[in-house]
Amino acid sequence: MGTKTEGHEPTSSTITSLVKFLAEMPHVYRTILQEQREIAKLKKPGERLKPEDIRMMKYSWSVVSEVIRLVPPVIGAFRLLWSPTTTNSDPAVFPREKDFDPTRFHDASPPSTYVPFGGGPRMCLGKNYAQIEILVFLHHVVNMFHWELMIPGEKIKFDPLPIPSRRLPWAKLHLSSLIKTEWWEWTRWLLPPLRLQTGPTGNIVGEEVIGLKLLSGADGIESSFCLPL
Repeated sequence: MGTKTEGHEPTSSTITSLVKFLAEMPHVYRTILQEQREIAKLKKPGERLKPEDIRMMKYSWSVVSEVIRLVPPVIGAFRLLWSPTTTNSDPAVFPREKDFDPTRFHDASPPSTYVPFGGGPRMCLGKNYAQIEILVFLHHVVNMFHWELMIPGEKIKFDPLPIPSRRLPWAKLHLSSLIKTEWWEWTRWLLPPLRLQTGPTGNIVGEEVIGLKLLSGADGIESSFCLPL
């Protein structure tokens, strides 16, 4: 339980930053979407993702890794001698260290040069769990939605986790495919603040998250997305 509860904020913070970067970089979003749709084609209706599906999400995880490198959810700035933020921005290891480049992670980096989860015997116990959470969320959200920034160019601030500087929703989501109620039930477990309301036919008629609001209508769903608090 400790792994699940203590890792909630860093994971949701990473997802929030990921939404921002994908809205700003449509070519990266399209490449992720292509990878995730290829995986979706292999699944039967209602079939859940399996470990082998997660292992196929190589480009998607490279993108997530680059997001974590640039906007670490655990910055470690309180440490006096070392912080992962400094290590992850070393130009000797990451040329053009301020640029967003997922291809950095196509090859293995030298040991102890990419350390958002720490390293050695005290490495974060929730690393693999966080990877599964983020990639499963990413698989469903890119297959179901495309989105646009609500406030283009909005900065990220650390308080202490990365959040939108104005504390407003990052993006407006547009429905790309049919919503499956069972996936939202699963999301309710992944993001505890989610409250789901369904009609007599099982269709979603409304839901609300702190920072995420979905309005349903006959023509689809329009929504806003931000960090679930």
